[in-house]
Amino acid sequence: DKILTSIEGQVYDVSSNPDMYGPGGSYAVFAGHDITYCLAITSLETENLDRPYNNLSEDEQSRVNAFKERFNSKYP
Repeated sequence: DKILTSIEGQVYDVSSNPDMYGPGGSYAVFAGHDITYCLAITSLETENLDRPYNNLSEDEQSRVNAFKERFNSKYP
């Protein structure tokens, strides 16, 4: 089964890293969700999944952009 997550609506297949994103993984909570807001505020809390991200501060958007770069290179 594929493990998917998204940042700013861009879907990433993170199946190549099941130890992190699969069941029991450190970031398993991210599977199947948009994680933009979680990354912006560095949160693993489920209430921050799939939240609107159109009013991020400059620092929060910068953090999201850095994660997107990492995901784009790691999960093309």
